[in-house]
Amino acid sequence: MPKPPRNSPCSCGSGKKFKKCCGAIGHFTAESALNREIRMFARVTSENGEEAGIEIENASVSFGNHRIPVLKQRFSLSTGKILGVNPSKSEAVLSVAIDGSGSGHSIVRGNATIASNQVQTNITLRHGKKKLQADGAHGLFAIVRIRHQRDTSSDYVDLIFGKKGQSEMVGQNGEKNRPHVTFHADGNGKFFRLTGFDCEVTSEMLVDGINGNITPATSKINFPTLSATLQLKYSVLADRSIVLDELHFVSK
Repeated sequence: MPKPPRNSPCSCGSGKKFKKCCGAIGHFTAESALNREIRMFARVTSENGEEAGIEIENASVSFGNHRIPVLKQRFSLSTGKILGVNPSKSEAVLSVAIDGSGSGHSIVRGNATIASNQVQTNITLRHGKKKLQADGAHGLFAIVRIRHQRDTSSDYVDLIFGKKGQSEMVGQNGEKNRPHVTFHADGNGKFFRLTGFDCEVTSEMLVDGINGNITPATSKINFPTLSATLQLKYSVLADRSIVLDELHFVSK
């Protein structure tokens, strides 16, 4: 149903203009819900690696004779559970359309994750490549490979990055303590080590609130002092397998 002009009488019969009634921001109606103008949001935040979390399951909205499912699966939003460094602030946000489709997305920043009872375990690089490489301004470089974890029978994204000509830090055991970030196949962080870099890790995922699927869209590592961002872009094939398509730096 097309949205009426903002200055026309509201179709609900109130006698008010549409913009002052059902067209007002945040006014909940069946029409606005089905047009995806209203969304359900869930958010959890924490500081300095503190663990926090919420769970949502079987959420729906009702008004009049309408009952619209929003989530039919259990989703968990958490902070402080990724191994490695803990940033000063972490956040997980879930947004789902209230139209019965379950169509939604999630953004996780820092040490934050979103999970469901549907686990994505497989991911490949584009064209069957064994690795992707990228170079950026200020001598930045990145290399990504897909690894397989036998105990969980799942793939994960293995990313190392650094700055050419910069001496690598060495740990007490004599091993190189290079920056190292890994992501699960659904886009959630698995391990962060950001040695020598002031940067923020963010991932965006597509969410199906009805079936519980979580698929990665993009992952980003932002280097504010270098005015650069490393981006990983994913795609979902018809068989729902995940492909890491792109690895590149973007200068601001």
